[in-house]
Amino acid sequence: MSIIPGKNSKPVVQLFWFFVFVFTAALFTYLLGMLLAIPLFSSSLEGIQSRMGQDPSETNLNLLLYFQFISQLGIFIIPPLLFGWFIKKNNFYFFQLDRWPLGRSVFYVFLIAFTILPLINLLALWNQELQLPEAFSKMQEWIESRELAAKEVTQLILGRSSFSALAVNLFVIAVIPAIGEELFFRGVLQKTFAVWFNNIHISILVTSILFSALHMQFFGFLPRLFLGLLFGYYFYWSRSMWLPVFAHFVNNGAAVIVAFLAARGQVEMNYEEFGNYNQQIPIIVLNTLLSVALLFFIQKLERKRMQSQ
Repeated sequence: MSIIPGKNSKPVVQLFWFFVFVFTAALFTYLLGMLLAIPLFSSSLEGIQSRMGQDPSETNLNLLLYFQFISQLGIFIIPPLLFGWFIKKNNFYFFQLDRWPLGRSVFYVFLIAFTILPLINLLALWNQELQLPEAFSKMQEWIESRELAAKEVTQLILGRSSFSALAVNLFVIAVIPAIGEELFFRGVLQKTFAVWFNNIHISILVTSILFSALHMQFFGFLPRLFLGLLFGYYFYWSRSMWLPVFAHFVNNGAAVIVAFLAARGQVEMNYEEFGNYNQQIPIIVLNTLLSVALLFFIQKLERKRMQSQ
């Protein structure tokens, strides 16, 4: 069995090397990011570390965004590209970036991003009501404190009302995660698990579980798991990485834009209330059925294209 990742190596070997790439690239980009931060933020290394350890505030917000970008680059962008090169020597073809989805499929995916929101919000509500057993009360407190801290950071980032802040937020929160996370989860993990399990549906499920779990947000696990399933089937049906990337971008970008409009006082809802119908079951059912119909159309369109090629 070859210990070097290649197109003929076993999935377990490929995954081992992929996570070696992840660890190495994450460490390298973090150290390089630290060095670059010194002139960028006109501070010493000790000053950068001190500011990173402070509670989130307007004074260190740009630094937080900078390191968020660095971490995304080191974890979600560089390792998949290295992996794709080792496996196929051509990232464009390995990640199926050479294949464009049908225009109607893109349009249906755009509609689903909004018609599915009532169900996503209902799943989020159910998720928030989950309680760990009493024996894990300390863990529950730790999870809740982490969720609160993450929420404070998110609100601080999304609460800015300038157009320059909107551009930065769209880039860091929508564009980079849409590309990087889809290359990481759908482009590498889903494809590798499909070979390992010899079952695309199990592969999509396992990848979606990891996609949700690795975000380290317990109270968003169920809705993110559901989104992972959608993105996984978009990739499977279309054989194009661009479709899940587009869906991911619309999902994140919509939240950024709603938060921006709320910060400017142009809408009264915040990004967490977008698509929330307060458990109005008829609206949730109707939107879910519409989403299912649109998913059926996407599958039918892409299957027909496959058969014609």
